[in-house]
Amino acid sequence: MEKQSHDTLDLLIETLKQLREAIAKLPPRSRGELNRRISAIIRQPAFDTEVFIDLIQTIAAALTELSPQRRARDALAIIYRGPTEGGRSPIVDLWEAMPATTRVSVEASTKQAKPSTSLVTWLNQLVDLLHREGPERKRGVPRSITGVFVSRTAAIWRMLRLNAGLAYDFFLHPGTDDQIMRGGRIESSFQRYCHAALSAVGDSTQVSARQVSNYKRKRRS
Repeated sequence: MEKQSHDTLDLLIETLKQLREAIAKLPPRSRGELNRRISAIIRQPAFDTEVFIDLIQTIAAALTELSPQRRARDALAIIYRGPTEGGRSPIVDLWEAMPATTRVSVEASTKQAKPSTSLVTWLNQLVDLLHREGPERKRGVPRSITGVFVSRTAAIWRMLRLNAGLAYDFFLHPGTDDQIMRGGRIESSFQRYCHAALSAVGDSTQVSARQVSNYKRKRRS
């Protein structure tokens, strides 16, 4: 499944590159018309999958009216390459099928970036973001499934400005006549969320403090 998500992301990046290059070959007047039509879409304060779908559909509709028709058809063939269902572009399917953490990170970064007035420049920025935010690919023994789950879930929590960490109770062990009061590690809200999410799909795996600590250490390094 991890390899399939990597392959999907690679195919999305390659397809967007081809679309960018095809649009760049259009004459200035046609590119200007495309830029005019997509300007309001890419300047929206929020960017998500619905905005991306709207953008692809707007580009496709504009290409049917631009000249030279041969160049416009070349770009349109990239958008609708392969079998489609209900006029839906395979690019949209690739966008929705890429790793969720990558999509969330790219959408957040696109919101923060200064909007471009050029579709070619915007597509180039999007390709760069997909490269940058894509999941790390390591050789050797694959990470444990739980480790991957912790890493990806933590990435989503960070995007929501939540603390994907551990918790400590300084009053966990009350003092006695023979022993002073001591603190100790307790289950954090992030661990409880992970346990609930895993339980929802019938997985009884427990996310340990060590796994969360390993994730935080790898992120710092």
